[in-house]
Amino acid sequence: CYSKTWLHSVNPRMDLWVVSDDLRGLLCVAVDNSATKGLVFNNEAEVPASQIDSVTQEQKLTSFASAISAAPAQSQAQNRGYLPGDPLKVHFAISQADGTVLPMQGSATLQQQGIVEAVAELRLRTPDAYGACRPGEAVRFMTDVPASSCWLGPLDLASQCTSTLSPRLQLGSWMLRSAQLPEDSRCRDRCVTVNFNSSCPVRTVASGSVLDSLEACPSGQGPTLADPVLQTSPDGSCTCVGALRDASLSFQWGYDATQGAVVITKVDVLYTLQNVTSPGCQPLPILQSTSALFVQQQTGDGLVEARSGNPGYVTGLPLLVARCLDYAQGSTSCVRFGPRAEAAVEGIRPAGRLLLLLLLLLLLLLLLLLLLFLLLLLLLLLLLLLPLSLLLLSLFVFVLLLLLLLLLLLLLLLLLLLLLVLLLLLPLSLLLVLLLLFVLVFLILLLLLWRASSLQAGGLMVGWRVLLLLWWLCCCDCCCCCCFWLVDWMVG
Repeated sequence: CYSKTWLHSVNPRMDLWVVSDDLRGLLCVAVDNSATKGLVFNNEAEVPASQIDSVTQEQKLTSFASAISAAPAQSQAQNRGYLPGDPLKVHFAISQADGTVLPMQGSATLQQQGIVEAVAELRLRTPDAYGACRPGEAVRFMTDVPASSCWLGPLDLASQCTSTLSPRLQLGSWMLRSAQLPEDSRCRDRCVTVNFNSSCPVRTVASGSVLDSLEACPSGQGPTLADPVLQTSPDGSCTCVGALRDASLSFQWGYDATQGAVVITKVDVLYTLQNVTSPGCQPLPILQSTSALFVQQQTGDGLVEARSGNPGYVTGLPLLVARCLDYAQGSTSCVRFGPRAEAAVEGIRPAGRLLLLLLLLLLLLLLLLLLLFLLLLLLLLLLLLLPLSLLLLSLFVFVLLLLLLLLLLLLLLLLLLLLLVLLLLLPLSLLLVLLLLFVLVFLILLLLLWRASSLQAGGLMVGWRVLLLLWWLCCCDCCCCCCFWLVDWMVG
């Protein structure tokens, strides 16, 4: 963030975008940069010449010597598809007679006599730190350009209406390379023609205002892509009819099986025109907006294939893998792939195990509530049936049962922790067997409690001895399960 009072002293080294304006007198600027672009290299100290190679390797930089030696090899490179970050190249048709850029009517325009085919990077007008239009950086493959507006000018409509504000010159004078080609390659059938769609209504702009009114398109049809027309009036004002206002470019890409590479298959442009009026034909600033979007080619069923990022993987989304259905005979290479699924890494199970753990926890809580209800029912029966002398003994037994219930709860928590570990490490079939044994033991305990509630006072102690014996059997069963898991883990 810079102080707005010092904004005139800022020398921007690249395109800047305003994130938040008038934030307590500060201007906050976001810079789009990454390790692959390498726009910023901060050398904290001087590096001796003998150590420059190690520094460039450590910071993944390319030395000038290696870049120069690799330049001839790159010029002779074979045709390949686009990779994320590659700049898009366009072809122009320039007349040898007067040097004007001609309208593009397909690849046949580039093959006419007296035409020079020029190649350049596709650049969109983007705002600088002051909001003025600049050529901007080249549009790069798989890198969307967010919608932004900038001011052209001030422009003299009398001389710049049919050139600077021409939608035909900016949108209809080039063809896009479908893939990466050597610099000296011709377009021929390896370029994509732009499809144009105009939007309605037409905007009418006058001097000193951004938008005065909207005019409906005649017959409901949008305007055609052509050069603007300059109109003058008796009062000295001039109007540029059909100037470019908005341009939204959409690049559709997909995999070409014949080339074995990713190519651009279609380019769509949605544009909006405006009529600009200047009283006295005085120069005035003109507002323009541009954007670019990359979309994946749709499959035969009309659905876009899912992918994690644009490009690459996005934090938090699952990894997508293809399942190999058939291997080559005598080789480990896969010849046929099946539907994609989530990647299963050893030690990391799918999300279904977590749902099973939650269901198991809910089942244990229900069993505890049922056990507590049976204890309360037993206390009520004792209060109604036993005399006072035996009631004190029954209350003492009831307190012991509560302590036993607390021990049971503690043991259940330990078993739950053990099951959590088993869910992550053991196969699902073995887990189901252990869960079945666990449920059977608890059902036996519940049946014994119900049986003990109907015994007389003399035989009540015998029932609790049997219950205690079964309780120790349950503990031994859990210990055996733990030992079995430990031996299986050590062997496997």
